[in-house]
Amino acid sequence: MSHNQPPPSPGPYGGGQPPNPYGAPQQPGYGYPPQGQPHVPPQGQPGYGYPPQGGPAGQPWPQTPPPPPSRGLGKGAVIGIVAGSLAVLTVVGLGVAALLGGPEGTEKLTTPQSLLGGDYERAEDSAQLEQQRNILQDELPSDGTAVVAQYLKGGSIEKGALILSGAWGDIDSDPEDMRKDALDGMVQGQPGSQVVQEQTDYEINGDTLSCQLVKAGQGLANMYMPACAWADNSTMAVVAVVSADYTSEDSVDLKEFSETVGQVKQETVKPK
Repeated sequence: MSHNQPPPSPGPYGGGQPPNPYGAPQQPGYGYPPQGQPHVPPQGQPGYGYPPQGGPAGQPWPQTPPPPPSRGLGKGAVIGIVAGSLAVLTVVGLGVAALLGGPEGTEKLTTPQSLLGGDYERAEDSAQLEQQRNILQDELPSDGTAVVAQYLKGGSIEKGALILSGAWGDIDSDPEDMRKDALDGMVQGQPGSQVVQEQTDYEINGDTLSCQLVKAGQGLANMYMPACAWADNSTMAVVAVVSADYTSEDSVDLKEFSETVGQVKQETVKPK
């Protein structure tokens, strides 16, 4: 190099700089040029819109607007909604404390290993499940037994979850009031949620189920959670399902869901 030649400017491939370990920045200004080199002009001027050699290709010039954030239910959203719903449905059951102590019930609420023909598999008891069950149990009289369980669709939380929260014992209260109070508690215990399909009663297998559809959200994702409650002199429970498929009100058939919960009741309520 001649003594009178100016120092080389950084070329379009970075002037020999090592590749950025985090990949090429999408826009100039996130990093700084090595000391002694000329300042890199802003993006949009010719010659400087290319990534360092070996780095991933940047956005083409002129730059296109980024796509809007996804509003779908990804894994994180499903997990967050399931966790929140589990806590809410456990709180719903706290009212059972005042409902137990009547005539001796003849049935109990169980949590089999799988539900609905194997479509849902019971999740292992986590610290959160234990905590929620203990909270509910502490509110029950001595003859009451709390039941809180979470089932994963196909064994994967990404596909959805079924939440069962309730109790069994000797219950002496109006079944209609119990069902209504349980479903009302879902919305009261979950800020920002709203009922989009009001409570409706369905007769399933000789039992009355009260069901509603609640709209809730996790970050940018909106979800629609159907829930049904039943109550008699032995058992009471709320069953709700969180699914990545439930992204609009029209995606949930509440009557069909009530039939699903009717089957859950048959599979979980057994003679003492």
